[in-house]
Amino acid sequence: MMRTLFWKLFGAFWLTTIVILAVAIFMSFRLADSSSDLLETLEGVSLQEILQAEGVDGLRKYVTNVANFPPGRTVYIINRDGEEIARRKLPRQLERRAQRAWTGIDRGRRDRPRRRPRPQLPLLETDNGETLLAIPGPAKPPLFGVLSFANVRWLVLGMAGAISLLVFWWLSRSLARPVTRISVTARRLAKGDMSARVGLAGNDEIGQLAKQFDNMADELESQSKNRRELFRNIAHELRAPLTRMQIATDLLERKPETSDEQVERVRYEIGRVENLTRQVLSLARAEELGSSEEQTALASVIEQIVNDARFEAEAKQVKVN
Repeated sequence: MMRTLFWKLFGAFWLTTIVILAVAIFMSFRLADSSSDLLETLEGVSLQEILQAEGVDGLRKYVTNVANFPPGRTVYIINRDGEEIARRKLPRQLERRAQRAWTGIDRGRRDRPRRRPRPQLPLLETDNGETLLAIPGPAKPPLFGVLSFANVRWLVLGMAGAISLLVFWWLSRSLARPVTRISVTARRLAKGDMSARVGLAGNDEIGQLAKQFDNMADELESQSKNRRELFRNIAHELRAPLTRMQIATDLLERKPETSDEQVERVRYEIGRVENLTRQVLSLARAEELGSSEEQTALASVIEQIVNDARFEAEAKQVKVN
């Protein structure tokens, strides 16, 4: 049998983890993509203002502070020699981009009368006339990735909490519902409702448990019916000899000359009642109900039935052959 309950639990934990990781990765890329355009269009103005107000040292402090930029993004300030003013290592693609940018700037200045000017990366001018190039790019990965940034951290944690809440709510409900149905059915059986059944379809371990529980309930109902039938049979078997003893007593009163025969009949019926009572007590003391086979002389049983019928018919003056 497949361990479907195991796979349901394992799949829920695994799927939750994968979804949370996917959300975190997706959000990090979305934040990076959405911040790139803002850096290229707005940072040129703000960086120039900082450079004019605080100089190169102030600009260096500003660009090295990760709190001033979107998560995972920063701005590299590069001079004509290809050096970054904060001595940060440039990613290889940014080095090539800076080289192409400086080449394009120089060429654009020479060919400006003949060519249509193309949009450039932000250029910064220092007080001494030095030109600096501002290139947005990826920052050094923080220790905990996007979770190192407060806004992203709380957003990811919120999404993770919502996803895990939905998944585990569904998982808890799917596990608790059949267990509750089994518990309710057990209480109904305990109160004597032998028709109570779980009626739960499923191939997992809980579904198999529900099926076994229903099978047990079927067996209990069958035993209860057999017990009631047994009691009816016992009552009938007790009533028959008592009736015959009553007949013998009546005959004894009406025909005193047959007293010996009637007394013997009463003793015989008392013996049958005693034997039946002993069998019932033996059955009650039995630890388990098992099937047993024994040989019975059918002719003697038929003869006993005929004798009983003949005796009962005698009181009505009917003769049985």
